[in-house]
Amino acid sequence: MLELAKRGWPVELLLVGPDAALERWDWPQGIIQNVIGENPDDGRVQATLSAKLSVGIDWVIIDGYRFRGDKWRSQVNAAGAQLLMLDDIGDQDFSSDAVLNQNSDDAQIYTGGGITAQHWLLGPQFALLEPEYVARGRKAALELRKVLVVFGGADRRQMTPKSVAILASLQPALELDVVLGPYSNWSDPPPEGLGLRFHRAPAGLAPLLKQADAVVTAAGSTAWQACAAGCPAVVVQTVDNQAQIVATLKKSNAALLVDADALEVGLPRAIETLRSAQERTAFMARAGKLIDGAGSARVIEAMKDIRGRQEKI
Repeated sequence: MLELAKRGWPVELLLVGPDAALERWDWPQGIIQNVIGENPDDGRVQATLSAKLSVGIDWVIIDGYRFRGDKWRSQVNAAGAQLLMLDDIGDQDFSSDAVLNQNSDDAQIYTGGGITAQHWLLGPQFALLEPEYVARGRKAALELRKVLVVFGGADRRQMTPKSVAILASLQPALELDVVLGPYSNWSDPPPEGLGLRFHRAPAGLAPLLKQADAVVTAAGSTAWQACAAGCPAVVVQTVDNQAQIVATLKKSNAALLVDADALEVGLPRAIETLRSAQERTAFMARAGKLIDGAGSARVIEAMKDIRGRQEKI
């Protein structure tokens, strides 16, 4: 949305969720925000969408597991617009004009499945990242000192306290920057002090990633942000829909992967590897080849191309 608005495209956001979800972000002018509610039925969502489509829309971009099935494409196409669906699982049932899966370039995921589309935007080359995350030419520090720990908004598996306890026990000692998401339920975090600092629900992670020598994170969008920021990552899969990111990172050797059920063994080993400036430099180079920060621009160019071809039919 930010890249579209920057290019002068009129953009509207329809949010199914609480009002507070929008308050953390500094939205630029040109993006109109509409909150439909936390638990509306599909009929209400479709009615709101119809009102927007009636004034003329070129593209509808949908992100959310609940918005599956063929009815969304039918509604959008009937109004002369195109539908781009975001996907990261591959086992759903829906149809779309285009599908964006930034986590995997493996087209076999969609062979013989319930997802149909005319156009496929697959792989981290299409990763949707804000430009502030991109840090080209960054060099590894001589020593590993500052480690960022971030496990998303909720961290239901309590990976943050587990990771902090392990990291705090390692020698030589590390400086830890720990992000607590807006829905964190860590009830008794240790007091801040020398070598430990908490950041509660920051609006973005770019400054923290650029200051850190390494990051310990879940296998979500933060993994791609770390790659773009040149911050070597220790990545832990915490939910099923992160499997494609893990597979892509493993294939490219762009991050160190640790089993969530073997954190006590895997995390110290990963940190020991990253204490080598040579190893961190190698991971940064491979991550930079995987993510170059131009994903949003590529998606927009693809949308323009698809729309142009459709208008010629």
